[in-house]
Amino acid sequence: MRHFNSLLLFLVCVFAYPASTLATVTFNQAPPLELQQPIKAITSSFDGSTFFVLGQDSTLYIYNAKGQKQGQTKVDPDMDIISVSGFKKANIPEFIFLSSSTTGAIQKITYDKIAIFDIADSPFMGNPDAKVTMVIFSDFQ
Repeated sequence: MRHFNSLLLFLVCVFAYPASTLATVTFNQAPPLELQQPIKAITSSFDGSTFFVLGQDSTLYIYNAKGQKQGQTKVDPDMDIISVSGFKKANIPEFIFLSSSTTGAIQKITYDKIAIFDIADSPFMGNPDAKVTMVIFSDFQ
């Protein structure tokens, strides 16, 4: 019985142990994003849809996943560390945290994405050269 248990344990180990396999890894690289100045730090949103670049020029740049600049703002020149928290799709507010490794200061930044629409060929009422344009979205179904 003792030999049977040993043989059974051996067979279970041999057949239950996964065989090693070789996998192929492929990489897809986007073209490099060329800024005019060197960067201090970079991070991305939780879902990867947005990334944030802290430039040496004390500017925080916001880019979408395709590398298109969405906005920028000047920040304290001492800030050199960046992190992001939150997840909009889960209704967890998104914040950008900047900190300074020299002074210990921490800055919290909130941001909102604003959609830009091309309304050049859309029907309109009123003066076409008005300083303010109001767009109304309607669903007539």
